[in-house]
Amino acid sequence: MATWELFKISAKRAANKALKETGDAADLAALHLKLKSLEAKRDEGYEMLGRLTYRQLKTGVSQAERIAPVLENIDKVRAKIKKVSDEIERTKLAREERRAKEHEAIALELEELVDETESDESDEHDDDDEE
Repeated sequence: MATWELFKISAKRAANKALKETGDAADLAALHLKLKSLEAKRDEGYEMLGRLTYRQLKTGVSQAERIAPVLENIDKVRAKIKKVSDEIERTKLAREERRAKEHEAIALELEELVDETESDESDEHDDDDEE
């Protein structure tokens, strides 16, 4: 009986773990995609800044009016990049903490099942002695 229970628990746990891992992977993939998109926007801002700076240096005509909003936009995008990067790290840490807790729970359940199995086997041997 304990072996069948162990099998059922293991199968259920494997299915739940696969579901959680798939969700985690999807969440992280979405965050990484968002991060890459923000990095591309930041790089576009740097490119525009370079063009305006080049034009200003080449012509001697100030581009300050056009440069200021580009700098502001770059700063905003950089702040968003920081937030997404932090969220990725928090998600990874939470996943690792959850995994550690799951491993602890598995170890405890296995220990209980082993104790139960040993107890059942001991009872069977005791019954043999009585005959």
